[in-house]
Amino acid sequence: MRRNRNEKSEINSLVAEKIMDWAVNENTPYGDIFIDNEGSIIPLFYPSWQMEDAWKVVEKLREKGMLIKLYEADQHYSAFFRKVGSFYFDSAEADSAPMAICLAALKTVGVEV
Repeated sequence: MRRNRNEKSEINSLVAEKIMDWAVNENTPYGDIFIDNEGSIIPLFYPSWQMEDAWKVVEKLREKGMLIKLYEADQHYSAFFRKVGSFYFDSAEADSAPMAICLAALKTVGVEV
């Protein structure tokens, strides 16, 4: 399922807040700006479409004891996160690997998009 830019921006903000534990400063003239736990401004964070940023999400969840599996088949991607030692997992499918990672990551904290 293709998502428009507004949906992607909302997902990016949710990931920044719920996964990365950053503060979100919304509706600035430059779009959403994020502030990390040390007070540093993160002006550009696009995990739903940039793999480099999506990988930061993976690393953050690894710090929280999560494992990931990522699969590609028939131009779709599936991401699975599970807690170490658990058989239960959260998963999502999308047209891109970064979006699948973001959607599955959000499910780990109880957010369905």
